[in-house]
Amino acid sequence: MKRVLASLAVSSSLLLACTAEAAPASVAAPYQITSRIPLGDVTKWDFLTVDPVRGLLFLSRGERVDVLNLETHQIVGSIPDTHGVHGIALAEAQKLGFISNGKANSVTVFDLNTLSTVKTIPVTGQGPDVIMYEPTTQQVYVFNAKSNTADVIDAKTQTIIKTIGLNGKPEFAVADGHGLVYFHLEDKAEINVIDAKSNTVVTNWKLTGCEEPSGLALDEAHHLLISACSNHVAVVSDANKHRVLSSFTIGEHPDAAAYDAARGLVFISNGGGALTVAREDHPYHYRVLDQLVTVKGAKTMALDSTSHSVYLPAILDNQFTLLVAEAKH
Repeated sequence: MKRVLASLAVSSSLLLACTAEAAPASVAAPYQITSRIPLGDVTKWDFLTVDPVRGLLFLSRGERVDVLNLETHQIVGSIPDTHGVHGIALAEAQKLGFISNGKANSVTVFDLNTLSTVKTIPVTGQGPDVIMYEPTTQQVYVFNAKSNTADVIDAKTQTIIKTIGLNGKPEFAVADGHGLVYFHLEDKAEINVIDAKSNTVVTNWKLTGCEEPSGLALDEAHHLLISACSNHVAVVSDANKHRVLSSFTIGEHPDAAAYDAARGLVFISNGGGALTVAREDHPYHYRVLDQLVTVKGAKTMALDSTSHSVYLPAILDNQFTLLVAEAKH
């Protein structure tokens, strides 16, 4: 995973546009940066996760996870000892969160209501990175980037019930809500699919025209997957027919991707300094609306499906800062 996780001291003068190949002319600029929230010490970071039930945002901060109240923009808690933290998965049915600790080769389990640590689970592989919750089986999948495996954790018992061997380096993953888990193999430019009932890889397909896929988003209603690729494109796949349908231009150094089903918008955060905003005109065609200027290094993001706000961490004026992108009214 080629994320810029280093503590980049970037000043506000580096609010520059993405230098990728030209995108289609903006039809509308539906989003704008409305807030820049300074959050203190400069750290490494990776994923961030919205808790829509409690109105919280979980932020990976290298050796801890900070918890931000989305209404007040104040830090309301912290989960310590998450060495080399990458991701945070939420299991609402169990009122638990799961954190992948890349340096410690473990998963921290914490209580969503109190933020207190419940348990630490050693993983079987090396470099746990992407982590996600599959609701139909109530299982947590932690993808071990350095050993090409995925550990399956029973969220109810907080124990590893299976380790799945993978045919390459795993990247972002999404669940379709019907028992399938889709994930990228970055080094193979593939999508692989796990059946959550059998916990086996049941199919895969090549992402034609895509290099080193990172961010992955799901349009569940139309059974489409959107993959962010390092060669300045996003490719759209048919999840049922297992093939690439179309593509559209994004920015430099993409990482995260999200789909807002209520508005039919795709968001892709690019470390080159832009947030790609594209609209789904119909299931096989996406139109780029804007390459919204952010901050160089702002590669990861989270979408709040309730408020439709997008949150992007970055280093700005020598502080760890959260950018908030919101729809124009």
